[in-house]
Order: sequence, then C-alpha cells, then structure tokens
Amino acid sequence: MKRTVTWTVFLIVGLFGVVVKGGPYREAGVCSYIGPGHKATTPSDANGVINPIFRGWADANAGYSPTPGPTSPKYPRSIMYFDPTMALGPSYSNIAYDTVSLGDLDQNEINAGIPQGQITLSFTETIRDQNGYDFAVFENGFRGAGNQCFCELGYVEVSSDNVYFARFPSVSLTSGLVGELGMVDITNVYNLAGKHPNAGNTFTGTPFDLSEIRNEPNVVAGLVDLNNISYVRIVDIPGSGDFYDNAKKFIDPCTWPDW
Repeated sequence: MKRTVTWTVFLIVGLFGVVVKGGPYREAGVCSYIGPGHKATTPSDANGVINPIFRGWADANAGYSPTPGPTSPKYPRSIMYFDPTMALGPSYSNIAYDTVSLGDLDQNEINAGIPQGQITLSFTETIRDQNGYDFAVFENGFRGAGNQCFCELGYVEVSSDNVYFARFPSVSLTSGLVGELGMVDITNVYNLAGKHPNAGNTFTGTPFDLSEIRNEPNVVAGLVDLNNISYVRIVDIPGSGDFYDNAKKFIDPCTWPDW
C-alpha cells in the first residue's frame, strides 16, 4: 500500500449511497459530510457539516508500525505521510496533508517475511455491538467509472485491551493482479478497509458490523468484548497475491469451484 488515509473510525447508526450493477457486495459507503436535506457533500461546502450519525472519532494513536522497506519515489518517507496524528479526528481526505502511510513491501520483502505496516487507533468512548453497522473506516480511494475504484485495502481488527484482537473475515473476488494504480470493482470486495472512495468529490467510509465477528476465537474466548471495543487496527494488504481473504466463510461451498 503506497498510502493510506486518515483511518478515522467510530460508531454509525445508518448509511446511504447508490450502487450499480456489479458483484455481490453492495453495501453503500457512509458519507462523512452532509449538507442541507442530509445530502452527501464535501468538506469545502460552506453549508456542509460532519455527519451527525458519528458519535465520535479516533482520538489517540495506540501503535503505529509502518513497513521498514523503501517506498515508491512518488510517495517518499516524509513526516507528511508518516505522522500518525493525521489519523485522528474527523475524516477529511486531503491526500497532501490528511494522510498516513503504512509503507509498502516489494516482493523480496514479502518473501523475507517482513510484516505489513499497521496502525492501531483508540477511542475514549467505546464502540459497541448494536443493530446494524457499528463503525466505519475511511481511506483515500479514488472513484472510477461505475463500481470501479482505486483501492488500497487493509484488514480490520478490533480489541478491548490492545492485546487481544479479532479480525473481520473478508472477501476479495478480484481476478488476477490489478497493478499499480489499477482499479477494482468494489462490489467484489467485502469487509476490507479502503473499499469505498474517499477523495475528489466523494467522501465515504467503509462500514463494519461487530456482530459478524461473534464467532471469532478471541471473541468466543472472552478476550475481545464486542460491547467494549476501544481499539481498531488496520493492517496493510500489499496486493501481491500473497495475502488471503476468508471467502469460504461467505460463499456457498457448492459454488466454490466457480470462484
């Protein structure tokens, strides 16, 4: 991942958006700014306000570990992109300033087992498992035509104590390698941070429902309390094909050969 946006996360009680024909995962992104009539708008709109469905935002960095390897010359290792405080507070996707990078791994580094970059954010007010979506993650993905989007995806994990985490099971039905700056059909992606566009004139985050991890081992063991989530971690997915999803948890086994 060359860059990641302010991973601004917190409680959601609703969502909205428009989708068109594509893959099976059609959940709409949640807009961070709204204008008159609760219509989606941009931070530059004088009449726009932060969407009041958000009860809070990440307010502290609880652990930031970008990859140690080199990054692309287009995205140099500078304080501008490696300041974790840029991930705090309300989401505003300004790629020049409001951006935190998790770094990038080349294939040699992946083969050597160098870990992916990650960031853990904490919240004063805890996130709880309620009806529907519970929080959202914002990343600076760019919208293309239709369902196409330039996405830099990441796994999402939650914790009650910043020791034990539960990861959201995820799906990516993207066929083959996309390549640098390539687009993916976001309706083929599920439960991965960065799915929804959050740049240009579209400011949306990807919603997550804590009920979907009730059967994850650390939740079942009582090590992660879904009614007392104080930490959200984003783990970079380099996109080389070496890192896997959990598609078999979502797709009918009888149809698995088709996928």
